[in-house]
Amino acid sequence: MVKIENAVTLLMISLGIVGYIETQKITGFAFDSLGSKAIPEGVSILLILIGLLVLSSNIYQLWKGKTDETLPASSEKALEANEPVELSGFARPLAIVILVILYISAVFVLRWPVSVMTMAFVVMSATLLPMPNRKQGTIYALIAGLVVGVGIELIFTQFFFVDLPTLW
Repeated sequence: MVKIENAVTLLMISLGIVGYIETQKITGFAFDSLGSKAIPEGVSILLILIGLLVLSSNIYQLWKGKTDETLPASSEKALEANEPVELSGFARPLAIVILVILYISAVFVLRWPVSVMTMAFVVMSATLLPMPNRKQGTIYALIAGLVVGVGIELIFTQFFFVDLPTLW
């Protein structure tokens, strides 16, 4: 599992580097206060920094001799211990695709508030992932969902003046 995670992390770092290099070719426009290169440049830098953080954490865990064997047991053991059953194989990606379709429908067709729907999407997506401590992971997902949901709504409605369905 760590090898796959490291490979994906290196891919994201590479994507961030390529994105950053390509954004240097973008020229600014006079009508845009941020310029057209600020957002992709910032996202590229964030990709690189987060990738380096994840990679350094994985290297540290390998150096300490820890692995990710602390993940929850199989579904049969989970049923015996009265723990939630986790989706595996094809079911997890299918569930995430369904969540994405529901999210897009709720926000852009039904026009439900972006902050609420984003928070719900983040929490439900996180619960599909394997977690060593489900209660703590769900609390973290709620916090992340709240920050991301409200943040997206504020940034797009107040700074970029995009007409999104909001709570206010």
